[in-house]
Amino acid sequence: MGMLREPLQEHSEVSFHSLLPPLADRSTVACSFSALLVFVSGRILSVEQEESYGTIMIAKGPQYEEEGDWVPHTD
Repeated sequence: MGMLREPLQEHSEVSFHSLLPPLADRSTVACSFSALLVFVSGRILSVEQEESYGTIMIAKGPQYEEEGDWVPHTD
């Protein structure tokens, strides 16, 4: 999910869809979504979806760090 750093430095939030490669297959989408959920559970990122099947927006979470490795904290 290193592909998130640059877009989140330039914008306060980005869509999940905008991070996927063109013509991404189901496996790529599923793996990317699973990785996103790990960062959300670690509070590194936050997500919002206003309606079912709507656009998933990603923003910096409370544990987001501009530098270093993104490793979810477990307490």
